[in-house]
Amino acid sequence: MARIPDEIRAKLDDAIAGMTAAFQGFEDGMFIPQLELSRDMFASNLAAAAEQLNPRTMKELDFTFNDIRTFSEELTAEDHARLAPSLDAIEASLGAMRGSAALPADLAGAIKALRAKLKARKGALERALFRPPESAPEPIPHPPAELRDEASRIAGQLQANGFDTPELDELVTDTGDELGQLSIERLVEELDLALD
Repeated sequence: MARIPDEIRAKLDDAIAGMTAAFQGFEDGMFIPQLELSRDMFASNLAAAAEQLNPRTMKELDFTFNDIRTFSEELTAEDHARLAPSLDAIEASLGAMRGSAALPADLAGAIKALRAKLKARKGALERALFRPPESAPEPIPHPPAELRDEASRIAGQLQANGFDTPELDELVTDTGDELGQLSIERLVEELDLALD
């Protein structure tokens, strides 16, 4: 199990404390509540990542840090300058962590391959809805039985990397032959979450 190195954790803790000190010196307090909330969420995600650094906890850190960055862009130049050293320190620390918390390349490739099959099936289902009655039906590719083995392998690997996989689990355990557009959309969203 990967852990955040002590040196990086100390830098992140210092940067969080630096943010708090910077807030107290702001000339314009309009964005302080949003920044404090985002800081607290970042600190909470950092505590979770300290216990287990994996692709999911890394994504959560990046997501909450992006919130802080977004709010910081609305600050006055003076207030942004107060906050900038903490933001730069966090960005550098997160950059140093990403390599050890990346999704394995073979898993990312398998996710992309499954996603392509799901999208091909969804496209064929959409075209079938608008098929003229006189035209021959188009075969619907990638039936659920074909997708289950891939989905099972990917779900297991995603879970090992910290992700929840309710949609993949449902595909794996449902022995029926139906896999409609809405189910496919939910599956693609779940896969995208791991890749983005």
